Amino acid sequence: MVKLTVFGDLHYDELPNGKRQLDNLMEHIARVKPDFIVSLGDLCKPTDDNKKIVIERLDSLGIPVYHTIGNHETDDCELEKAIDFLSMESPYYSFEYEDLKFIVLNTCYFSNNDKEIQYYGRNYREENSLYPIIPKDEIEWLNKEIREGKKSIIFSHHSLINDYRDRGVSNRKEIQKIFDDNDNVILCMNGHDHGDD
Repeated sequence: MVKLTVFGDLHYDELPNGKRQLDNLMEHIARVKPDFIVSLGDLCKPTDDNKKIVIERLDSLGIPVYHTIGNHETDDCELEKAIDFLSMESPYYSFEYEDLKFIVLNTCYFSNNDKEIQYYGRNYREENSLYPIIPKDEIEWLNKEIREGKKSIIFSHHSLINDYRDRGVSNRKEIQKIFDDNDNVILCMNGHDHGDD
């Protein structure tokens, strides 16, 4: 059996109760002792202070932490800086635990006139843009990952079912078709949709 803690949208430095929320999260993790932790994005801004306050504090638990890129990670910086801040090798990736595969997607892209563009500082507001999307190369990678035959759980920041603009992945039908054609996906979890909406 796998025991994991999944959370999203802590917005540590954007909410007035960010410190209390982080304290509550740390207490919960210490109490339940999960095998690993997954952040669904919008954890905090990639700053030196937040590296010490949030990232190093999570790492101090000695439990593996897997991060998802959220739109707030790249509001003020390029994707590469966010990846470095979160100590990720790639903005999307997979890992295995026991007999399960866990797939972490990067949904922080938009398309404009068939051009795929990384989200940065609300640049998706350009006329004729579709936001968010999963780019073609990531979809091809996802398809291969799922077809490897392991039961899989998918993590993303934006929803793969929500059809409301800017909330759900715009090309979600293509992703859902991959899932429908293969019975290996057993669960999808996302952040982004939360109580202030």
